[in-house]
Amino acid sequence: MVVEADIDKHFAEAVSAAGGVGKRIAYRGERGAADWLVGFPFNRLFIVELKRPKGGRIARLQEKDAELWFHVGVEKVWLRTYEEVNRWTKKVRA
Repeated sequence: MVVEADIDKHFAEAVSAAGGVGKRIAYRGERGAADWLVGFPFNRLFIVELKRPKGGRIARLQEKDAELWFHVGVEKVWLRTYEEVNRWTKKVRA
């Protein structure tokens, strides 16, 4: 059974292999933070939330956080599976 920690490890490796830089993040004193801040060449920044493949729900605070970032031009994405990670990194890589 695949758990979120497995997807997390795969995600870090996939971002690096695609030429990006990823850092785990947390908002001090706040809930709803994404898991990763990810950058690719040419000023492309993303906030990424990883969820377990089955049953991982997006909380309302995470949706509000996505809206906040969207208004300043940063896309927040949710990824659940190895395949979604691979498709996304292929799409956004340099």
